This record gives sequence, structure tokens and C-alpha cells, in this order.
Amino acid sequence: MQNYTNAEFASACWNAGALWGALTVLPLYLLGKQVFNDQTARWTVILWPLIPGLLMFAPLPNVFYPLPAVIVICC
Repeated sequence: MQNYTNAEFASACWNAGALWGALTVLPLYLLGKQVFNDQTARWTVILWPLIPGLLMFAPLPNVFYPLPAVIVICC
């Protein structure tokens, strides 16, 4: 980390993956409420931050894919 440039530190500070993971919460709650019940939807939304938290360290942009997938399923 001592050899990182200022640009590399700046790009590491703003992680778009966490933003996409956070935007998935509302469609996920609506889908859970539509398919199951209110309590199951709440538990799903409560446990959802664990998934992007694990995927955030992956070298692939996999955190983006759940948001469009859930939106497509809901609509």
C-alpha cells in the first residue's frame, strides 16, 4: 500500500459496488413481500448487507447484477 499513488487511493475510497448493493434493498423488499410475507421480506432486507459485503472483495463487478435481476423479477 505504500507504493499506491493518490489516484489509486482515491479510486479505492469510493466503491460503487456498495452503492449498487444498497440500491437493491427496496426492490428486494417488494419482491419478498409479493412472493412471501412481510416478516420474510424484512428478514431478507436485514440479511442482504452480508452479500454485497462479501462480494465487495471479489475482483469482478458481481454486486451490480442483483439490482437489475430483482427489478426484472418484480416487474
